[in-house]
Amino acid sequence: MKWYRTTMNTRKKVPRPQKTPAVSADIVAPVVTEAAAPSPKRVQVGKAIGINIAVARARRHLDKLTTNAGPCAYIDAIREQLAPYNAAQKQLKTGKITHLVEKDYQYIKDGKTLTGKKIFEEDRDLTDAERASAQKVIDTLAPSVPAWEAKLEAFSRERSRFSSDAPVALAVICDELTNQLVAHAIGSTIAAKKKTVHTVHIYGQGVESLSLYPLVSGLTTFKQTAASISEEQHRAAAAAALASALKQAEKDFKKKYEVRVKRVKKADAPEAAPTEPEVETIDKVEDEDDESGSSFKMYVGQACKDVVDKNEAFKTIRFSTEVRDHLSALLIEFIQRVSSLVSISVRTVGTKTITCPIIMSAIESLLIEGHAKVEKIELVSVKVPSAEALKADAAAKAKAKADGVEFAPTELPLVDSFEVARTVSYPTSGFDDLHKVVTDKLAAFAALPKNVKKPKSEEEADLINDLVA
Repeated sequence: MKWYRTTMNTRKKVPRPQKTPAVSADIVAPVVTEAAAPSPKRVQVGKAIGINIAVARARRHLDKLTTNAGPCAYIDAIREQLAPYNAAQKQLKTGKITHLVEKDYQYIKDGKTLTGKKIFEEDRDLTDAERASAQKVIDTLAPSVPAWEAKLEAFSRERSRFSSDAPVALAVICDELTNQLVAHAIGSTIAAKKKTVHTVHIYGQGVESLSLYPLVSGLTTFKQTAASISEEQHRAAAAAALASALKQAEKDFKKKYEVRVKRVKKADAPEAAPTEPEVETIDKVEDEDDESGSSFKMYVGQACKDVVDKNEAFKTIRFSTEVRDHLSALLIEFIQRVSSLVSISVRTVGTKTITCPIIMSAIESLLIEGHAKVEKIELVSVKVPSAEALKADAAAKAKAKADGVEFAPTELPLVDSFEVARTVSYPTSGFDDLHKVVTDKLAAFAALPKNVKKPKSEEEADLINDLVA
């Protein structure tokens, strides 16, 4: 039996009750105590490897919301057509039908017994009329089912697949990008002698020197926001210059015409320290995910708090919710950009599987622009089969095939030779440092027990159904 939250649009958390037996709606459910031993929770992959950005969320954006958005739209439409048929089949097979019932339930919080309402999902026996209705649905839709299933299979084959480490690498990159922007925004806030971080501080002086700056500098949201902030700063500077010029002109006028103005002595009262306007900050907002399940707001908020908690000097810093929302929007657009690049790569190499090297190749192409290439070429001594031995071996294989006998391979004599070891890097781009971080996190991911990597719900399983290609 499942239950559904009835206050989806509120931030108030409602204690989860224990599962209640199927009873009539007027019976109060058993008392549920918050002190009861909680069931063991599955550790998120991101938390297990030390990042705040959720791997499943990053993968969902790379998969259903960008790379596979087209095929998934058709798949969802076909599944919607199949839903009545599948539901009717399940009803006839089990003899049960699911319906929703609103019930009172009691729970204990802070030593008090409280009463609330929830909608529960219950199964009951089919009536004869419902059984006939389900059979009618099956009879009506059965002729169309084979075609729908064939289309579903065709669109499913068109989807790109993902290796297990690809979404992990993307989540690590998003986490590093978030941490850099957050740390820079804090620095800009402190330089401005403020305590609350706003969106404008992300674009503070020196942001272009961040090693991962190229990952966001070309995003539409970033460029538009930077232009808007720059224009506003120019207007403020022009207004300040005009005010200063008027003040100086007034001084010059008074000096030239010897204008005397009687000064009024101010009362000896201490000047009040300037205060920042009250804004909603993330420390006052509970860490709840949005209803769409598609933003990074909650994870960015956790990253902001994490950066502050790790540095004693940042303890007084607060983040406005606009910062969280803006960084979430940047991450979503960044993944869209990565999706476009990896789609080109998989089409070029003719594969259906997006792997970690393909992700990292796309990131490298963004980071190395404008940086000098450093190429290293070395000759390495190796042992290789001699040319004569290779020719004799090929002739022996051909003879064995012509005689219809099995070829028995022999160990070939080796001679000294050389191979060229060639590496290309862009040491000033920051990609090498990022690659090391990703490599370390992937090693931590590979060391995780298998149960940590499993989805925690059927909904999440649908999001990562092809995690291992």
